[in-house]
Amino acid sequence: MICALIGDQTIRNLNEERLELRLRTLIEQEHVSAFVLGYFGPFERLAFRVIRRLQQDYPLLDYTVILCGLRKERPAEPELDYLHALYPQGCWLWPGRIGLTQKLCYLASASDMIAYYDDTEQRRAASWIRRAARRKRLCDTTLE
Repeated sequence: MICALIGDQTIRNLNEERLELRLRTLIEQEHVSAFVLGYFGPFERLAFRVIRRLQQDYPLLDYTVILCGLRKERPAEPELDYLHALYPQGCWLWPGRIGLTQKLCYLASASDMIAYYDDTEQRRAASWIRRAARRKRLCDTTLE
């Protein structure tokens, strides 16, 4: 099963150990064999590090990083191997909220289920993700 990892860009409680525990649970209980995620936000960078570390315990675990998002998130050069990266053409031309929605739609279309992590107070990402993930299985969790 392929799982998309999505986190709110303003999430404050980024805890690496808890995220690793949640991802281990998805791998063992939900039989997730691959993750699809973005690359440029703080949550996505953390998830990328955790997945790379989990590959030591689960050698068949795979991931794909989709290089799209808001224009202000674009770095000069991503530090990725190109075997695990996907770059949708024209994605940096999408303005503002349309860019965010297109990024979420792209992640949702590439996965079987979606795990999204959100602040307990904010819950802003949830509505955008629900719009992008119609007919997908959602796993709503916090990192507390």
